[in-house]
Amino acid sequence: MTPLDRLSLPFTKLEGARNDYVFVDVRRAPLPLDPGALARVVSDRRAGIGSDGLILAAPSTRGVCRMQMFNVDGTPGEMCGNGLRCLAKWAYDSGWTNGAKEFVLESAVGLHAARILRDEGRSAWVEVELGAPCFEPERIPVRPDRVAATPQIDVRFEGQDYTGHAVSFGNPHVVFFLPSAEPRALEAFPLERFGPLVEHDPRFPARVNVEVAQLDERGARQRTWERGSAETWACGSGACAITAVAARLGRTRGPLQLELRGGTLEVELTERALLRGPATEVFRGEWRVWAT
Repeated sequence: MTPLDRLSLPFTKLEGARNDYVFVDVRRAPLPLDPGALARVVSDRRAGIGSDGLILAAPSTRGVCRMQMFNVDGTPGEMCGNGLRCLAKWAYDSGWTNGAKEFVLESAVGLHAARILRDEGRSAWVEVELGAPCFEPERIPVRPDRVAATPQIDVRFEGQDYTGHAVSFGNPHVVFFLPSAEPRALEAFPLERFGPLVEHDPRFPARVNVEVAQLDERGARQRTWERGSAETWACGSGACAITAVAARLGRTRGPLQLELRGGTLEVELTERALLRGPATEVFRGEWRVWAT
């Protein structure tokens, strides 16, 4: 085998609440290989860099750059809340914002205001706007069993009945609230079996991200099975989905703090969802593509 130097790709790995992505700058030159294939390779935690996916910083005429996100399985994703926050930190650190701490990023679903709330060097506290939640079944998309305050589906799983509430933040989500507020109930929940069952449910023609959550007076706890990536330690758009559904059902008011396996996120929902949390640079490097 020989290395193809022209395919040596500088990258930066960042994580937000342990939701980690490999970032590649393609603002001035297109990626010289298929991004889905690259996502599958670099995301591999044993034979690659290891991540929850690949994010490209592409050129934009309306923002600092345009986020293009690819899941672990190589499929494109419309939105990634933590990825967007990490992209904001990367853009700020790289000088693309000319020192401005408030700027605009673009994604497949539109424009997003981004703010560096607290810069601590390697880490930062970052806020991004994710837009308004959508509960219209055709736009999520979902074929619900019924539509009440939310589009709802019924799932029979291992002898128990669960109700899922569908919502979109540019990407489809379904939220299940566990009846028990005991933290061990969430940790013990068999998401590795429940997640793929719901992700591939035919009522979601574009598949779906699956949130299992608990609510109490202090906030919420969350686990997420991400479409195309399996369980991740955090999911920003999933946190927004839980907040939006809880507000729609009248179960919460004001900003919601969500505890995830990778840390804590905060969501404030007015007309649009504001997602706040940590973003940290892990390391930088160069990925050399080999050809046979």
